[in-house]
Amino acid sequence: DQDVYENVYHRGKFAGIFQCTQKGAQKLFQRAKPRSIIDIATLTSIYRPGPLSAKVDRIYINAKQNPDTVDYGHPLIKQVLEPSYGCIVFQEQAMALCNVVAGIPKVELNKIRKMMKPGGSSGENVEKARALKERFISGAVQNGVQKTIAVDLYEKILYFAGYGFNASHAVSYAINSYYCAWLLTHYEEEWVTAYLEAVSGNPKKLSKALSEVKSLGYSVSRVDINKSDRTWVCTEDKTLVPSFSSCKGIGDAAVQEILAQRPYKGVTDLLWNEDG
Repeated sequence: DQDVYENVYHRGKFAGIFQCTQKGAQKLFQRAKPRSIIDIATLTSIYRPGPLSAKVDRIYINAKQNPDTVDYGHPLIKQVLEPSYGCIVFQEQAMALCNVVAGIPKVELNKIRKMMKPGGSSGENVEKARALKERFISGAVQNGVQKTIAVDLYEKILYFAGYGFNASHAVSYAINSYYCAWLLTHYEEEWVTAYLEAVSGNPKKLSKALSEVKSLGYSVSRVDINKSDRTWVCTEDKTLVPSFSSCKGIGDAAVQEILAQRPYKGVTDLLWNEDG
């Protein structure tokens, strides 16, 4: 649903959107303009200290905006890296390059996967990786890859070893992020009120959430004895009314009684019923 991608990730409507709560991530998404789950997964994997320090974000966005300029060096390499426009972002891509390009059997790739774990690029692992270099290069050459390209590709794999991210994890998180974006796009009022209710117990998070929803065109009223409910509600004029639970000192029993006796015309109605 491209409306979802454009409404949220392109226009910057990030109220409560999973994986897009930080300003840096929001700017990255707006620059990259994702259009698929894989795009979201790639961006969330790039938005980490290692890839950002290596300027992978700039390389990826430039390649995504100009896909025809990406030189993969060989169709086998393109087969693996095309979804991320030539960038090695995921551990699984490094494994696939060893298998598809160099012909190393899949059964041996688990050792490479362990090497690719974040924080797993110890000296011992790097040395093991270097020991594979000749095997990788010879296998790639046998598959028709030029030796210079094979050498360069292997060095890239080693370079990315320190911060390659797990694709299955990233894709799962990307799907969750998309679900949030879909709900915000198609059920905006319900999403906004649920978001505010979720953070009502945390003043700092609530303040941030209120700022975000106001940027979507909503206004916020005070707790209202006749309009508030168990959760946040939205009136017809896009006014958000805080829930009773967001007001200190009002328990479930009090809320139940307030709701049962509404509407109130004044404080007398609240304190006394017809028989006093």
